[in-house]
Amino acid sequence: MTPAPERPPRRRFGRSGPKRPKVSVEDRIKSFVIRNSRMGFFTNMKTITTKFGLTEDEALSKLGFLLTNDTLECVHGRNGEIKLCESGKRLEIQSQRHSKAGRRRPDEKNAKRTDDSPPSKSG
Repeated sequence: MTPAPERPPRRRFGRSGPKRPKVSVEDRIKSFVIRNSRMGFFTNMKTITTKFGLTEDEALSKLGFLLTNDTLECVHGRNGEIKLCESGKRLEIQSQRHSKAGRRRPDEKNAKRTDDSPPSKSG
């Protein structure tokens, strides 16, 4: 038996250009919140902790700089949850939320009756 021929080393296919700089967690959080607010949504604090794998204390410390720098704005919801948006977008998002709520389908209690309703007594 003859020995198996040696294989040439495998080529590594990857990016030939320069590597992208690593983006910090603060910048990723900032871009995420700004993207959501431009689409008309608030970002809950709970979403940030789960998406970026941070504890609530870590997330608050990372967001502290962005909040004091007037990049982001903080609103507290009805249940006390923290909601974030881009600075200056709070009123716009809230007005969009109210207009969306007005366009929702009315409840069955408030819906006008059709032909099934009994005739009203007149006179």
